[in-house]
Amino acid sequence: PRYGLLLLSGLLAFNLFSVGLTAATTSITANGPLVQKVWFPREILPLAAIGANLITFFFQMTILLVGLALFRQAPEWGMLWLLPPALILTLLIGAGLGLMLSALNVYFRDVQHFLELGLLTWFWLTPVVYPWSFVARALNDKFGDGAERFAMLNPMIPIITTFQRVLYNPTNFPVDQQEQFTEMIHRSNMWYVENLGISAVFALVLVWGGYKV
Repeated sequence: PRYGLLLLSGLLAFNLFSVGLTAATTSITANGPLVQKVWFPREILPLAAIGANLITFFFQMTILLVGLALFRQAPEWGMLWLLPPALILTLLIGAGLGLMLSALNVYFRDVQHFLELGLLTWFWLTPVVYPWSFVARALNDKFGDGAERFAMLNPMIPIITTFQRVLYNPTNFPVDQQEQFTEMIHRSNMWYVENLGISAVFALVLVWGGYKV
């Protein structure tokens, strides 16, 4: 139901990540003359590319909020506090990978082209255009209860599910329509916090590794 709101809720975070990472990867090579002329910390370029994409994010957020108002669909107010950490983790993951790939792209220009393929694959492996329940049920049916946690090894899944749970908020729908979101609705706040903790580990490792590279 109201699929557009589900889609945009997930796209908010994934676009912030993917568009920012793409810009960060090419940030050093695109500013070659500046890099060769003036000395400054090179890390500024990919980090600035990630940060600049926040402007687009807030414009997209405005569109989603208008959609929620038009359909009179309220977010989950009690879970709204989960969005800031999810947003910060999105930026950190993008920054870590951006630092790494921007440096590699200086020496291996094909990195930016392989990144497009990688992000396309990553997009379809993340429940943006389909509900998280599809993934959870498939894993639990195949490997047993609790196997859904293996999907959290994709660090964007905890972030996307948090955005969708809070903004799309399937609890607004009639009971018969909530069945396809059972695995999302019947989870405590702590479940989302724990999953974001998994993403936080990935984010910190990527930032540290990206800075070292």
